[in-house]
Parts: sequence; structure tokens; C-alpha cells
Amino acid sequence: GEASRFVSLIEFSRMQPLGSGSGRSEVWADMHTVLSSRRGDVEEHAILLCNLLLGFRFEAYCVIGTTLAGDPHMWVATLERDSELNRVKVTFWESLTGSRYTHGGSDSASVHKYGKIGCVFNHESFYANVQSDDAVRACSFDLNNMSHWKAMDPAAIQEIRRRKHVPELSHVPLSTHMMEEVLEQSLRDLISKRRGLNGLATHWDEELSQLLSP
Repeated sequence: GEASRFVSLIEFSRMQPLGSGSGRSEVWADMHTVLSSRRGDVEEHAILLCNLLLGFRFEAYCVIGTTLAGDPHMWVATLERDSELNRVKVTFWESLTGSRYTHGGSDSASVHKYGKIGCVFNHESFYANVQSDDAVRACSFDLNNMSHWKAMDPAAIQEIRRRKHVPELSHVPLSTHMMEEVLEQSLRDLISKRRGLNGLATHWDEELSQLLSP
């Protein structure tokens, strides 16, 4: 409960669309950026909450789907497996409000706004929903049932994780404020020019400028 409340207190801020069009952006900021800026989009709230729940030993997944109105949405699901009763208790977590709902419970269909489920994922696995009915109300969360869920190759997931790394920062013996400003502006110009050649607009967040500092 404390994790969901913490995440819900982070300001919701819709990301500006990338490129020349006005379409929806599909670029998610990393968690360091979200926590540094203290704001994020719905996907970033959900990913942060999922990470925290995983840290508390929950079997947690980000869920990509739609609302009842058909709008794209992401929320979090946790699974509690009861081997004796051979069933899975599924709890939905709404990262923007801190609310929780039991899938299939009396507080579920009448309260939550979730319509359909496309896939679920965390840092170790990715499952695509291949059930004949992708409505939340009819969804089975037996992720081991291959007729209901198509799992991504674990080797492919490991390859993606290996590619992500934080570059090492070496000490540069330059300490003048003027040199820092020159280097930062040069980086901005080069990045903006490169993205412009690919038809991408570039938006700079001044509150995160410290991430460009040596």
C-alpha cells in the first residue's frame, strides 16, 4: 500500500509527442529521470510501481491494455499463487491513484476502468495475450497456459537486458562554469541536429539539465 501511495503522489505529466506529428509518444523515461523530475506519464508511473512491488517480493507485471472507453492504458497486476487450491489471485494496481482491485472480485467490474489486455511484462518475462476474448473480465491469468499466453523467448529478454548499461563517467580536469555551459550547449546542438535529420523534434527539460553535467 505504501508503494502505491508513493507512486500516486508523483505528478502526472503527459509527454510531448516526438517527431513532426501529434501522435502518442512511445518513449518511456528511465526511473532515475522520473524520480529526479518527480513527474511522469501513466506508463512511467506503472513501471515504477511494478519495480517497487518486485522489490517487495511480489510477482508483479506491467499490463498494457485499454480502458473501458478504448483508450490505451497501463497498470500493474500482482499474482498470488495458491498451489493447494490450484488458483491465482490477481490484484490490479492503478499507479495514478494508488487504488487496488481484485480481479473477478466484487470490487472489480463495477469500479475499475480496465477494458482489454494485450500483454504483461516485467524485467524477466513478457507474455502476449492470445485468448479468444481479451476483455479483462474474461481474462485468465494462468501465464503457464500456452493456449492463453504466448511467452517471449527468455534468451531474447536477456539479450535486451545485456544491451542496457550505464556508461562509466571518467573525471575531466575542467572545473570552470563557462566550460560546462559550452560543453552542454555543444551536446544539445549536436543532438538536436542529428534528430532533426531523422525528422524528430527535440524538447529539453531544464529541470533535468544536471543529467548532462560531467
